[in-house]
Amino acid sequence: MKDRTTALAVGAAALLAVLSGCMQDPSFEERKDYLSTVSEQGAEVHDLIRETYGEPDEQRCEELFDALDSDAPDFVGISAQKRFDEQARQFFVDACLSGSVGDISPSDVEDA
Repeated sequence: MKDRTTALAVGAAALLAVLSGCMQDPSFEERKDYLSTVSEQGAEVHDLIRETYGEPDEQRCEELFDALDSDAPDFVGISAQKRFDEQARQFFVDACLSGSVGDISPSDVEDA
């Protein structure tokens, strides 16, 4: 019985080590790349809106962001995820309203 308990404990520890290695926030580059992508998408949507409806407005841009199939990087903490998701939304909406992709500086990419 003791051998079985030891084997279970070792197995659980190994599984925990594997899972903890998988559970980390996205790197700076991953966050920056995603913000660049949503900014580019926002600028593309700007042109589509202008061709179809006239000048884009914030509400339409936000609705279109919500309709995107998001492949946003996953964060470990819910609050960090919410902050990043909101930041991505703002990048998209800004580009959607202006029609241009802004430069993303290191200070724009918030730490998790």
